This record gives sequence, structure tokens and C-alpha cells, in this order.
Amino acid sequence: AGHSMSKGATPTFSKGQALGAGTSAAATIDGTDTAGTINVTAGSTDLANGVLGTVTFAKAYEGDHKTIVSARNEHAAQIRVYIVKTDTGFEVRSLDALSPDTTYSFDYIVQGIAP
Repeated sequence: AGHSMSKGATPTFSKGQALGAGTSAAATIDGTDTAGTINVTAGSTDLANGVLGTVTFAKAYEGDHKTIVSARNEHAAQIRVYIVKTDTGFEVRSLDALSPDTTYSFDYIVQGIAP
């Protein structure tokens, strides 16, 4: 019907050290191994650049995967992010420190490459 659909288990997403400390520091994911949305909320102290969070696929790709992460809200658009791929997922990293108690949202798409 002209749409690319994604179905399957939700990967796990663990928060990274760049989110700092405090009760607001959090990381969530909604979607599948193929596509979804990542939300990270910075804590109130100890903010830094570096790992925002790590996605671990529910089922690892058998070969290399191509991954695109894009800003979903204005806060995410204001920081420079990149990914580091692993055999089982990817890390979302920032070159910039986050603002305290601020939520950053990103969409992601992953395409597997046949082994």
C-alpha cells in the first residue's frame, strides 16, 4: 500500500552518562529494531557530552546495519549527535553537553545488510 511498516519486539535502551544525575534523568524507547523514537531527559547535575544512551536490539542483525538518527524536537535539533554502531545495536552520542531537566527526542531507522 506504499508504506514501509515495522513489526517486532522493542529493543532495550539504557541511559548514558551524559544525562547526568538527578531525578529527571531518564531514557525511553518506543518502536522496534527497525524504527522508533528515543527520548532522553537530562538530569539536573553532572551533565556532559558523550553517550546519551545505548540501544540493544531485541534480535541482532546478522550483518552490518545502516542506522539514521534524526532530531524530533527543537531541543534535539540544537545539539550535535552521532551514533557508534555495535554488533548488537548502537550508541547515541552528543558532542555537546545537555541543558538541565530538558527532554531530547530522536527518531531512528535501521536497515540491515545481508551477511
